[in-house]
Amino acid sequence: MAISGHKFYKSVKADVLGDGFGIFLDNRRLVTPAKNPLILPSLNAAQLVASEWENQGDNIDTDTMPITRLVNVAIDRAHLTRNELVAEIQKYASSDLCCYRTSAPQILYETQCKIWNEQIKWVKDRFDIEFIAKSDSLGLFQTDITIKKIGEISQKYDDIRLTILAFVTALAGSAILGLKLVEKAASPEEIFKAIRIEEDHNANIWGYDDEDLSKANAKFDDLKSAFALINSI
Repeated sequence: MAISGHKFYKSVKADVLGDGFGIFLDNRRLVTPAKNPLILPSLNAAQLVASEWENQGDNIDTDTMPITRLVNVAIDRAHLTRNELVAEIQKYASSDLCCYRTSAPQILYETQCKIWNEQIKWVKDRFDIEFIAKSDSLGLFQTDITIKKIGEISQKYDDIRLTILAFVTALAGSAILGLKLVEKAASPEEIFKAIRIEEDHNANIWGYDDEDLSKANAKFDDLKSAFALINSI
């Protein structure tokens, strides 16, 4: 069942369903918002979704169910919007966060180079994709070959992995970091550190802002949820 609002069930169980694993609320199978069967490829993945439903209070709050939301998108929409998802990933790749550096202050530039060069090297070693990095350039775009390769790689992922890739790429502003998480080559902590370089530099000088910290914590939680899901399938 795909209902939000008042909690309507007492028990939650992950179990075999069809050719995969599903979630049962009071022995009634959970379906997506589009009424598709919510079937996952592994028991671990189903248990992650089940735990989100199990942890709900008197009212169901979908904001506290990031893994369920990702799974719903993967099942309901990924097969219908696959080309659009890939195009969005390519768009982020064309202006990837890891390729834009500032020349000043020097300490910020050096930190960006140290952390982001590692990511660029990884995508080169793993997929033979060359990314161009420049400083103080708002007009930087990657080559057609690079963007094409990013598209080809993205298309090869199944619906769940493609959904996670598109989600993390948008969250990080970086297709490189999105790929690294989907390939299980980086932890949420590493991804978060890579996308927070400038914010953390400024905070070390001026202090942290409560609103920024709140948004940062929410982003980190989303990264951890995506990482948990990718490691469960």
